[in-house]
Amino acid sequence: QVLKALFYIFFLGHFLACLMFYVCNDMSNRANGPTWIDYNKIDSASLAVKYLRCIYAVFNIVCSVGYGDMFPMTDFERIWFSTLIVIGDLLFALAFGLITKLTL
Repeated sequence: QVLKALFYIFFLGHFLACLMFYVCNDMSNRANGPTWIDYNKIDSASLAVKYLRCIYAVFNIVCSVGYGDMFPMTDFERIWFSTLIVIGDLLFALAFGLITKLTL
């Protein structure tokens, strides 16, 4: 069960990281000024670096760690980051609910 849960967490993290790069790299978002991608200078980086930074940011946001090194720059990114925070809250609520159900 633990391996299955880890698989789902990493699959969701992968999906959200790819979606994050797409959302933050969208040209309509970039028309509003510099984006998260511009600030972190990953636009010209290799695909591996882009993926690593995006998945790091997603897990950082979803787990509500909030080191402050990754932050939204445009309103559209603020909406996206807020959505990730809500997803993280829902995942933690689900996880704690399942743990409580298993221990009763």
